[in-house]
Amino acid sequence: MTAFPADPTAAEEFPLGARAYLFYLVFQIGQQRQAALEADLAPLGLNFAKWRSLMFIERLGRCSMKTLARLSGVHRTTLTRSIDRMVEEGLVRRSSLPSDRRRVMLSLTSAGKAAFEAAHGVQEQFTEHVLQDIPDKTQRDLCRRLSLVLKGMIPEPDLAEDILAFDARSPELARG
Repeated sequence: MTAFPADPTAAEEFPLGARAYLFYLVFQIGQQRQAALEADLAPLGLNFAKWRSLMFIERLGRCSMKTLARLSGVHRTTLTRSIDRMVEEGLVRRSSLPSDRRRVMLSLTSAGKAAFEAAHGVQEQFTEHVLQDIPDKTQRDLCRRLSLVLKGMIPEPDLAEDILAFDARSPELARG
């Protein structure tokens, strides 16, 4: 097992040194958030994976499986199975582009939009509870700093920008 190098300036403050501890915290934040939302979404008949797909499709308006996989960081095979179930449940619609019938686009049905709205309310309550004692200015500063970390992790600058923009304005996302 590889030992983490000691960070003498942070040795007293962080158990792994600041650099390693940063990623440990980001991992734990994601894991704890997912577990909490799984429990909170269950009464709505949703799980975290469905909520995540609903969120991305709602935010993008419509998108291809390729774009959804690329932005959500979920392997396309796993995502296809999840989307298949969501289509069967009437939450997501698949449609072809008139210009290219081979290209399948995803969008939310009215039931999918309703499910997203309900889930969004649950997620907002969770977020409000967790961040209530962290000032807005600090939250914005964290977003700026974590954006720099994310940019440093993604070798494709366009992908990093698309992920950070999280909307359909990007030319890559518009193409699907």
